[in-house]
Amino acid sequence: GKEAKSDIVAKVEVPAGYISPEVNFITIGNKVYFRISKFPLPDVSNQPKIQDVWYYYEDKKGEENKKQSNVNESSQNWNIDLKKYFSDGKIFKDFKKITDENVSGVACNQYTFELDINKLVDIIIQMANENGSLITESEKAELKDGFQEINSIKGSVLIGKKDKMVHRADVYLVSKEITVDITLRISEINQKHAFKEPDGAKSFQDAFNMEDQLLPILPLGSDNNARSPI
Repeated sequence: GKEAKSDIVAKVEVPAGYISPEVNFITIGNKVYFRISKFPLPDVSNQPKIQDVWYYYEDKKGEENKKQSNVNESSQNWNIDLKKYFSDGKIFKDFKKITDENVSGVACNQYTFELDINKLVDIIIQMANENGSLITESEKAELKDGFQEINSIKGSVLIGKKDKMVHRADVYLVSKEITVDITLRISEINQKHAFKEPDGAKSFQDAFNMEDQLLPILPLGSDNNARSPI
């Protein structure tokens, strides 16, 4: 189904030292609920509070495209299988095995990698288009401009020896402005879930008077089916 839950903690280098912001995601149907905390964002007068508040982003365009399509629900690809997009290895400048390690009791192979930034953008656009969220030409240009600010994305992934799924990812991103160190641990893979909508969640688009637009960083349509990129 279209349900997922992710918790991301990042270590970000800033002029005064480091900060460790947190982001919580819950995906239910065509809505992504998210909460930002521990990030030094100042409150802006006459604007809604950003931190420590549950907001949801509703993929209205994706739902409209789905309704207009003659394709049956059973053939819609809502599960993002990373192996489909990464299997040829073209987005990696480098990808190699270094060691074995256990993650939450699961035996894994650990690989180090470096991404090709330009090819990563192409993959994000392809994934979005093939999973129900069409990107306009202006959104493509904006996405590419944003990634031009990134100098490098390196890290490691731990992939289950038997299930071939990603159980942990460590990503080190260096851009022109900041350095980000992110650890993502994935658990309860392929388990049945029934997540509840957070109490008091507000529409992000309505709160900030935004027109419906794609937010590529949000895991719309995902069900935590994070498979091996090899």
